[in-house]
Amino acid sequence: MTTRFSQYREAFLRLIYPVVCPLCGTLPGFESRSLCGKCHVRLESHAIAPDDAHQTFRKGPLAEAFSIFHYRAEVQTLLTRVKFASEIAFLEAFREYGANFLLAHGLKTRYDYLVPVPLSLSRLLMRRFNQAEVLAQMFSSETGLSVRADLKKIWQTPSQSRLTREERGLNLQGCFKTKKAPVPGAAILLVDDIFTTGATAREAAKVLRAAGAAKVGVLTLAKTPEIITARAGKAAH
Repeated sequence: MTTRFSQYREAFLRLIYPVVCPLCGTLPGFESRSLCGKCHVRLESHAIAPDDAHQTFRKGPLAEAFSIFHYRAEVQTLLTRVKFASEIAFLEAFREYGANFLLAHGLKTRYDYLVPVPLSLSRLLMRRFNQAEVLAQMFSSETGLSVRADLKKIWQTPSQSRLTREERGLNLQGCFKTKKAPVPGAAILLVDDIFTTGATAREAAKVLRAAGAAKVGVLTLAKTPEIITARAGKAAH
């Protein structure tokens, strides 16, 4: 009875607020409020193999990094529309994948809480939301891991897209500060949308470790191939 009532309620809501798949424009089935079945399959095809979804770092403040998808095709389309067209609802397509990933990799027991990588105030005012915070809250509701805003970004750094690995690190130096002290000795899992060289996560981890965190890792929705286009006159690598 409850299932049938839910289906009737969903059908009624869609009469008033039509919902279409953000990737192909068709109407998803009643079991989904995000992607249609075919697009779910296409999205799943970009999931990173379990053995490649985790990397550890022997040096530096960042202990490890986890990424759920390769940053390509449907994943790139969804995240681009979220960040540059303010289509925040499209993040819902990643809810189940993120929750399953957290549980499959034991992150709920390995970490004490989640910390979204913050945006600068100017970027937050322009976008009206922080996609990393939305993702962290989404994953929290599915796993029970709490979310804390331990970090703040004190200025907007220039775009990283055309910088080398070394330049990215220099570009971010000093841009994060603690908003409130992390729980002493805590294992903190940063949450962000995209991992490229890890410069952002390392800078955030450095601040958290200096403030008393025992361990910092990062979970991102997607990971890009590490091909960074340098400024004119430098070779891409």
